[in-house]
Amino acid sequence: MSVQHLKLSSHSGFEADATVTDDGRVDIDVGETDAGKLAALLACKPEEKPATTTVPDVETSTPPKLNIVIQVVGSRGDVQPFVALGHVLRRKYGHRVRLVTHSVFKDFVEARESGGQDDGRLEFADIGGGDPAELMAFMVQNDKDGSGGLMPPAEAYTNGAIAQRRRFIEGVLGGCWNSMVDVETDFVADAIIANPPSFAHIHLAEAFGVPLHIMFTMPWTPTRSFPHPLANLKVPATSPMYALASQLSFMLVECLTWQGLGDLINRFRSSRLGLGSLSPLQVVAPFQPGGLMGRLRVPTTYCWAPALLAKPSDWADEVSVAGYFFGEEKSHDGYKPDSDLAAFLEGPPPVYVGFGSIVVDDPDGLTKNVLEAIRKADVRAIISKGWAGMGGATDKAKGDKIFFLEKDCPHEWLFPRMACVVHHGGAGTTAAGLRYGVPTVVVPFFGDQPFWGGLVAQSGAGPEPFHYSQLTADKLAESIKMALKPETKTKAKALGEKIREGQSKGGAGIGARSFHQHLDMPRCAFLSDRAAVWKYKKKDDDADKMTVQLSALAAAVLVHEKKLDYTDLTLFRPRDYRISSDEEPWDPFSGGGQALLGDLTSIAMAVTDFPRELVAKKKEASDKTETATTKTTETATSTVTVDNAMQAGQSVARIVSTGLQSPLHFCMGVARGFHNAPLLYNDEVRAAPTVSDFGGGVRAATKAFGHGLYDGVTGLVTQPLKGAEKDGGRGFVSGFAKGIGGIVLKPAAGAWAVPAYTMQGVQAEVDRLMKKNGSDSEKMEAQRVAARIRQAEAEWKDRAENNAEQRVLEGWSKAGKDHEKK
Repeated sequence: MSVQHLKLSSHSGFEADATVTDDGRVDIDVGETDAGKLAALLACKPEEKPATTTVPDVETSTPPKLNIVIQVVGSRGDVQPFVALGHVLRRKYGHRVRLVTHSVFKDFVEARESGGQDDGRLEFADIGGGDPAELMAFMVQNDKDGSGGLMPPAEAYTNGAIAQRRRFIEGVLGGCWNSMVDVETDFVADAIIANPPSFAHIHLAEAFGVPLHIMFTMPWTPTRSFPHPLANLKVPATSPMYALASQLSFMLVECLTWQGLGDLINRFRSSRLGLGSLSPLQVVAPFQPGGLMGRLRVPTTYCWAPALLAKPSDWADEVSVAGYFFGEEKSHDGYKPDSDLAAFLEGPPPVYVGFGSIVVDDPDGLTKNVLEAIRKADVRAIISKGWAGMGGATDKAKGDKIFFLEKDCPHEWLFPRMACVVHHGGAGTTAAGLRYGVPTVVVPFFGDQPFWGGLVAQSGAGPEPFHYSQLTADKLAESIKMALKPETKTKAKALGEKIREGQSKGGAGIGARSFHQHLDMPRCAFLSDRAAVWKYKKKDDDADKMTVQLSALAAAVLVHEKKLDYTDLTLFRPRDYRISSDEEPWDPFSGGGQALLGDLTSIAMAVTDFPRELVAKKKEASDKTETATTKTTETATSTVTVDNAMQAGQSVARIVSTGLQSPLHFCMGVARGFHNAPLLYNDEVRAAPTVSDFGGGVRAATKAFGHGLYDGVTGLVTQPLKGAEKDGGRGFVSGFAKGIGGIVLKPAAGAWAVPAYTMQGVQAEVDRLMKKNGSDSEKMEAQRVAARIRQAEAEWKDRAENNAEQRVLEGWSKAGKDHEKK
């Protein structure tokens, strides 16, 4: 198995093969290895249940006001639905909403809500990573024929492109971490809404103990109904293997993604969040319905129209298809087109051609193909420049048939005036066209765009999509003609009516209701309309200590009334997610194998991250002729060296560090595998120890060795006796078998634990000495406390509730009396 290839063999009679192709997509094939076992597996289909709409029309209770952070990676089409959602959360529910995305969208995010009731604004925070246009260009360049572009081909690992993308993701992880707390503005995130490509979401939720809600414009939850949008499934839809292969495609894409980014995320978890590393099995959760998010019961809301793609019957109740997140219906009322655009639209409805945030290598060539297609189709057209740069070097004097649109124009204003639309198939642009019943021609570039293009064709609202690399004037002209046929217009109009009917219930408001439905935020003990952010635990020798959940205002009241001090409080964790499990790995083979694979992948990624420019520039400098100025050559070379020395040093340091820690990882994987193996036959095992320093490591190693010998030897006697007492002779035999297994596995676990926990103690001691001034996670915790105190003092100063203080003090007094009675 490598980052480019993954093979999965199963004892259930099949094997799956996933390969990242040269075009950046994932080819997935599933084959039979045992006909009998496979037939039995296919016969055991999950219970089918009717797909239900789990989003209520109205809230049953008023949610408390929260600080909500929304983390989004992607193009403008990916960001726009969350802007609409953010305004609903802000305006209707009074939440404080911070949208964290790329800096290029800052003005878009911070703009006043057009058409809203209060013209309010969202807060913006930079997600980091750099310019998303570079990411778009990377995806297009690594997608030669429309097969995805999100999974990098092999050459991307050697030409430095993948290193650049990994730096982008590393910046995103840091940006998401920074967005959680802002002491200066008293912001501490109470809840996270995120799309999957932001990657940090579940790890931040685990570290901060706050609720997480995943929202996305494309399917990310495993299902048997259709394959992952980024997968090329080589199993025909008519095959009995199709459902199984579709479900496996989600797991395999997730596993390949983790192989390429897992070391970054684990480094983020350990250095920034103070959390342990994860294995691929823990992240992918292949044996859990819904994958990792399904195992943790993380609510997920998808923002596409059920009329286009209904919720699959095998998705859990916490997964919703809420419809498209559109803004206010009148949000474009204030738009005034330029006079030349208005004059052009007075003629017959034109065809719109635009590719949004897509970046292409040859915009002039693309423009010429589009112009020729328009001429052959004999239609009028509006060509949007976009990030593709169409029309940049073309004579724009095209008479009354061509109009080049260089300024932003709201799709919701423009598309209803079009005869049909031609675009890249992004989720947002597709939604805008279908919403108004406009026939749609999709020319996908990468990612989920072929997926949406296929659904448009399946609905009859447009022709079959074709990749931009196959774009010719003839093919585009033929697609435009097909889109303008009466039967296509009729089906597009009917689909648009269904979408608008569903949106009449609230648009982005449906997403907001879905968020609140699954929120279940604990309330303050004394001010029930406010969320709990602090926890008080009485400091005495009483075993049954008084514990109280407090809001920011309640805490401030009690502090100002001298009932307690802020040092008596700890930050409240409303939700606990636990990704890692002491029950994994399940056996020593998978434990040692995962450790070796993880370390080898980390070393390979460190080599990939080594700056290629450093070697290239040194070679270039050596080839300089003697006629070149020595000063100029030295300056150029030194500049490159300075710019890349840090990256080169970090790569070398990671290779050395991983090599030194590899024996620890291997021994610990084998030790825990032996330790957990008895669980496979329902035996009991002791809890794994926690190591925080060298002394703790030695103590843990000593105890584990002793316990392993003791439990293994005594189990030969105690296990049969326990079994006989519980289930007679049958239990005696079962207990004897457990005893035999224990005498092999438990002493082995103790033996491997000696080097494992001893080395873990050394590692913990080194980490402690290197972080005398506190780790990043400890510093962040201090910032969270400081921000919460500032929030409490600000709410105390601005309090407007006349009886809030009285309610808090009476509740505090009653809580104390009730505790004394116990």
